[in-house]
Amino acid sequence: MPADAPAPPEAPGVPARRVLVAVGGFLLFAAVVMVGLKIVYDRNFPAVATVPPRPVPQPGLQIDPAGDLERLLAAQKAELTGYGWVDRPAGLIRIPIARAMEILAGKGQAAYDPVGVPPAPPGPIKEGRR
Repeated sequence: MPADAPAPPEAPGVPARRVLVAVGGFLLFAAVVMVGLKIVYDRNFPAVATVPPRPVPQPGLQIDPAGDLERLLAAQKAELTGYGWVDRPAGLIRIPIARAMEILAGKGQAAYDPVGVPPAPPGPIKEGRR
């Protein structure tokens, strides 16, 4: 036999019969376990007579949806067009949108200025000693 000729294929290390017996045994074991579980389940949880489902009535969340919407819109309009306290102890009030726009328009360019006193600019940067 020449040196560069391919070697003959090796015989399998495990006989096919042993593999088939192992797979068959596993399948038999799985079937026995499933049948056993079915028997245990049927003994411990007997079948309950099924009751047909009864219809569930629709929830009555809103009796008058149109009236609810009308009241909501009226309350929102009153908030946007009326005066009122937001926080009385802090002196915070609510004014109508139209009046707030008039106030801002009356300020002109100053309307964009920051509110309150601006913070002091930071001092010069000092180099620390190393």
